[in-house]
Formats: sequence, C-alpha cells, structure tokens
Amino acid sequence: MPHFLRHYEQFADRIYIYDNGSTDSTLDIIRRCPIAQVKHYETGNKIREDVYLVIKNHCWKKSTADYVIIADIDEFVYHPNIIDYLKEHQQTDVFEPAFYHMVTNHIPQPHETLMKFEKGFLSKTNKMNVFKPQIEQINYGAGCHKARPTTTNILYCTELKTLHYKFLTPKHMIDKYKKYKPRVHGINLLHGWNYHYLWSEQKIIDCFTEAKNKASDVFSRQWPKYL
Repeated sequence: MPHFLRHYEQFADRIYIYDNGSTDSTLDIIRRCPIAQVKHYETGNKIREDVYLVIKNHCWKKSTADYVIIADIDEFVYHPNIIDYLKEHQQTDVFEPAFYHMVTNHIPQPHETLMKFEKGFLSKTNKMNVFKPQIEQINYGAGCHKARPTTTNILYCTELKTLHYKFLTPKHMIDKYKKYKPRVHGINLLHGWNYHYLWSEQKIIDCFTEAKNKASDVFSRQWPKYL
C-alpha cells in the first residue's frame, strides 16, 4: 500500500481505495495520504470476483477527470512522463498498456522504490486500465484482462506499461495463497476464477521459478512500438 499510494500520488488528483474489511494497518496508511479516500464494501470475508467487477465497471462513471486508472494494489501504471504522454495522445479514449509480471527475490520495504526491481516478463494478456470516463461502458470481464469498451478509439502501447508486482519471492506467494484460499467464494470456483489460490506449495514454487527464468530488464529493453 505505501508503494501504491506513493506511485500514484505523483500524477493523480484523487485516489479511491475500495476496502473489504482490512484488519491490518492498511487504513492508517491510506489516511496519511492527502489525496486518498477509502470506500468500504462487504463480502462476508470472501473473495468475490463478481463484486469486484461491479465496482470496476461502475465506480468511475461520475468522474470528471481527463482519464481514470483502474488498478489492483499490486499494479502500477508506469511511464517516466505519464502526464505528457497522455496529453500527446489526448485523442485516444482507451489505453491498453503492455502488461508485465514483475519478479523479485526480495520483499520491498515501505521506504524502497519499487521501480528499482526491474525484472519482469511480458504477459500474454493486457488490461485496458487507462481511459476517459466519458465513455459509456468499459465492460470488464473477470480479472479485467478482457474488456469491451463502447469505443473503437483504443491504443495498445508499449511506452505505457502496467507493472504487476506478483512474484515477490516464493514464500510471499505461498503465504498469500494460503491466506486467500479459504476466502475464495464458491461462485468464483464455479466460474473457474481465482483457481490459482488453490495451488499446492510445490506448484507455486514451480510457477515462481518459471517466471524468474523468463524475466529480463523491463526498462532497458527496447520494445517495438507495436507488437
């Protein structure tokens, strides 16, 4: 959470965090950010992808901002000069940044800069997570990797990146999945959502190892403008 807030307050006017009954220091951290606001929702301590989708598909609709960003707490939309980049492409309604899964063997401390952990790999799926709120619908599917916005003015771009800090040591992943496993709601399992939280420890370790082997320097590599 400290990394998320510090990153987005560099260029956002407001940050809205949707909290589902946090019991740690999350709310205290958010209160210390002058542009952040908490909105609460309740799912009975269960992970409900269907509820997430309602929030992500509608929470932005009254916004008067030039652009909104829909992101999970471990997702960082990045460009070294993001405001200038958006101004240069102000005719674009929806951006689909290249989506990278980031990999590190070190748990970042609150005072550290996440951007120094540069290793990652390009995902097979992206997210249309930066868009003008004037569009009528974004129509996300589960996980938000698929969308059907009510506009054809969409730009896939590699200059703008989404950095997904998912692979933060095998132990972190194992501990996280153990914590989330009993919270996965039956409706998720019925639709095949969040199935990865049911993985064995060995499968998590194997997944991390595969990710580490695929990872390279995300920032220095010269990607083509369009893939």
